[in-house]
Amino acid sequence: MLYPKITLRNNHIILSGILIIAGILRFYNFFELQFFHDEYSAIVRTAYSNTDDLITHGVLPDFHPAGVQLFLFYWVHLFGTATWVVKFPFVLMSIASVYLVYRVVKQWSSETAGLVSAAFLATTQYTVLYGVYARPYASGLFFTLLLVLAVTNFIQRPERRFWWNWILFVLAGTACAYNHYVNMLIAGVIGISVLPLIPRTFILKYIIAGVTIGLLYIPHLPILFFHMSKGGVGGGDGWLLPPDPGFIIDYLAYLGHYSRWSIALIFFILFLGWYGGRSVPGESTVNKSKYRFYFLLCWFITPFLICYFYSVYKNPILQFSVLIFTHFTIYLFLFGWLKQLKPVYNAILVAAIVLTNTLTLIYVRKHYQVNYQVGYTSALDELEVVRKKYPEIPALIATDFRFSDFDQQHRTYPVPFDKYTFTDNAQLLHYLDSVSQKSDRLYCVLSFDNPPEIVPLIQHYFPVIEQQQTNQVNVIYVFSKKGKRSHTPVIHHWEPSRLPKSWINTDEKNRTTIDNHWYYRMDSITEWGPEIVFDLKDITAAPHNIIDIEVTTKGLVPGKEVIITAMVTDNDSTLMWTGGSTYIPDANSDRGKIFHSMTVSKLDYIRNNQLKIMIWNKAKTPFYIEDVLIRLREGNPYKYAVSGPVYPTVISTLTGLQHR
Repeated sequence: MLYPKITLRNNHIILSGILIIAGILRFYNFFELQFFHDEYSAIVRTAYSNTDDLITHGVLPDFHPAGVQLFLFYWVHLFGTATWVVKFPFVLMSIASVYLVYRVVKQWSSETAGLVSAAFLATTQYTVLYGVYARPYASGLFFTLLLVLAVTNFIQRPERRFWWNWILFVLAGTACAYNHYVNMLIAGVIGISVLPLIPRTFILKYIIAGVTIGLLYIPHLPILFFHMSKGGVGGGDGWLLPPDPGFIIDYLAYLGHYSRWSIALIFFILFLGWYGGRSVPGESTVNKSKYRFYFLLCWFITPFLICYFYSVYKNPILQFSVLIFTHFTIYLFLFGWLKQLKPVYNAILVAAIVLTNTLTLIYVRKHYQVNYQVGYTSALDELEVVRKKYPEIPALIATDFRFSDFDQQHRTYPVPFDKYTFTDNAQLLHYLDSVSQKSDRLYCVLSFDNPPEIVPLIQHYFPVIEQQQTNQVNVIYVFSKKGKRSHTPVIHHWEPSRLPKSWINTDEKNRTTIDNHWYYRMDSITEWGPEIVFDLKDITAAPHNIIDIEVTTKGLVPGKEVIITAMVTDNDSTLMWTGGSTYIPDANSDRGKIFHSMTVSKLDYIRNNQLKIMIWNKAKTPFYIEDVLIRLREGNPYKYAVSGPVYPTVISTLTGLQHR
């Protein structure tokens, strides 16, 4: 049998195909892409007339170096703020990184390993997502690969085009430092870690290159010191939580698309390389596995550990995004065992990677479904559509109003809406009471950080959900007074006409009848009322599912605090606690309803633990419980889907639901 001759030309055809696939995945529906939250923040912070104001108001308040913000400042002033215009240079750098990883891995292993690594970099959601993200991640990966290419040439062929590589090293290192602080840390680690590998005759010139990078960074030191005084984006003043011990496992699962097929393919290629033989027998010692492990240890594991422990003990900074700069060392280590294969086998391997990762990107990660309707623009677009049917419908939108104002400025005609500026539920209820007297419908957009009980509070005034759309950052609703209330599966409905064994901390003598209706009495000496316990796996399926609890009362004086509490327990300890006391009195009687809603934030909690719901008479005030209704809503399946698993929304198989 005749095989294609191993030539650079044949393998270059495969590489060209990988680059084309990388472009297709990033440019697909490119003009339909919207800005993500961080991109909006960056673009809004370019609206200054000079660089002094940009630094003061656009760079210092953010926890990033000035490099990308300065670039965006000049870029949008030259070419405008259209979404595709802003994203375009970052996409180009992302595609160029695919070629660079091929070059780097090829020089440290084999051309087959380079093609395999390039195929993964071209098709994983990690690089596809951040490749269209106008933030310092695609650029950071690009600059880091340029830096690694330069140091690779210093080590392997220092005498060949030395000064070209010297300039490349200085420029790439400086760009890393101005791009992102973790990128700067990684550039420093790379520069120091390769010192023992640089030929002695070139050491001095190499050190001078490092000193030059330091000198070029001096203008940025005041910004660095200011940001160091802030510490990070987490903590008491920030939004980011410390990583948990399973962070790295989740990260590796994300690289494999949370898919058994993608992960199995990675292990198959690892097995193929391990048992198929080491790269190119007879090559110099730089290609030995110990160097690949050394690079993984120094360039990826060390920065990860620094960021992890800093995040745990100082201030949270660790996210998946900041590990993108040297994650290619994982590919170098895993696939570097592959020996040189014939182009036909290279093509088969690359085709398997592209097919598997593309299918899991689309159908498992739902990449284009989740990330192409981000929410800020689509919320106003959908409002325009709804108002064609209901011209007078009031609209309440919860968003970062810097972003919606920016979007309004770029519309032909602004779209009027009410901004969700309420600081507590009492203000929301006042608004709902007002609009419900004027309209039979309400358009409402809720973001992922709004309290989950807002939906049942709105349904108290507008019971029917006529329309619901979910996207990455919010849920779009049209509520109505007309029609039948939207079906929601019932977890439990208790009326005091009986005391089932499932309810504990109850006393038969507290059951009473008033006007031939049963109630459960809470008196002034009773602090803790009835409670019920569920196995979470029977009543909720995923972290985005919402448990709504509604207690109907009689005789409760408004202002007297009675709290619905919900605790996730493992029998020995409380893993999470939530409570709510939003009370809506009935205008025509002494009845009223207390509302509370919650989500269980971790899938592990759902699988292994219990939910305890209790009524806490904190004010020790006398009142009666008429009934307790506990429902389950599916919630937003894309809430955690940017980097977490896309959880199923089907809850019909749960055994603990009383479907109505």
